[in-house]
Order: sequence, then structure tokens, then C-alpha cells
Amino acid sequence: DALPILEVEDYLENATLIVYDFSGKPVKEVKSISGKSVVLSFDNLANGTYFVALEEADQIYREKLVIVGK
Repeated sequence: DALPILEVEDYLENATLIVYDFSGKPVKEVKSISGKSVVLSFDNLANGTYFVALEEADQIYREKLVIVGK
């Protein structure tokens, strides 16, 4: 299976990706991200609904993520 890719319009420099579970608890964090896309790996997360926040300086990108079929 191909890994999902999160793409953004602006170039990221030293961004942080945080994955939150449905209750709002952070369950994964990846720091020091640079570029215009991020390959997402969720091997350790169970099926369910999550929220992804990609934070850089004063910008935050948010996406809803549903993991099924693991």
C-alpha cells in the first residue's frame, strides 16, 4: 500500500506534524519537517478518526484523517 502524502502550497521549513486522536490527545509528533510535502506513516495507529496538524511559525494546516482496513 502507498503511504498517504500531505501536500501544502508553501515551502515548509522546520515544521512540526502532530496527529491527534478523536478525543484531542496527541498520539504522534514529527519535528523538523522541510519541503512542500510530507509522507505520512501511521503503522502504530489503530483504525479510527484522527486529526493532523502541520505547524510552522504562524501557520497551521489541519486535515481530518480516517484510518481503516488495518
